[in-house]
Amino acid sequence: MSADVTTNLGKLIDPKQRDTALLESSLQALWNLANTPAGKAAAIAADLLDVLAQHIRQGSPNVRRLSAGCVMAITIAKDGKFQALGCADPLAELLFDEDADMSVVRCAVGALKNMTEYPKVRKHVDKWAKKNQVGTKVEDMFDRVIYDHKPWPASYRYQHQNVAPGGQAAEDEAST
Repeated sequence: MSADVTTNLGKLIDPKQRDTALLESSLQALWNLANTPAGKAAAIAADLLDVLAQHIRQGSPNVRRLSAGCVMAITIAKDGKFQALGCADPLAELLFDEDADMSVVRCAVGALKNMTEYPKVRKHVDKWAKKNQVGTKVEDMFDRVIYDHKPWPASYRYQHQNVAPGGQAAEDEAST
């Protein structure tokens, strides 16, 4: 981080970058760096979320996946959530893109999950969903209801998120 790698990666992922292999390698490197606390902070300081939003909208399938993965990693940090509003629409569009494969959708879901922990982003995504009338598409994505209105820990949603079968925390979470 002391070598200012993130700023240099920011130059390599510029939307004007025409070398696809270099762009993809740079996005993968950024994603790897953003998986560390210092990498997240550096990516946020370098204002890379807006550039990533452009790639999510206009990139090749792999560039879109890598960019969404970068956003997912960056938005684990609280400051990343605060600056990620510009990524909300492109990620939501990506989520409902019929041409997107499951690896792309998985990254979009992870990024949106992180981002919507910030109420302002959640409100924005809710408005986007209402405006684009994707309610039935959302329902079709799940085989059970997302919100079953049962109190935690009896809620299916709670069990699914926190008590994964065979997971290390399963017994402790279930007893709690």
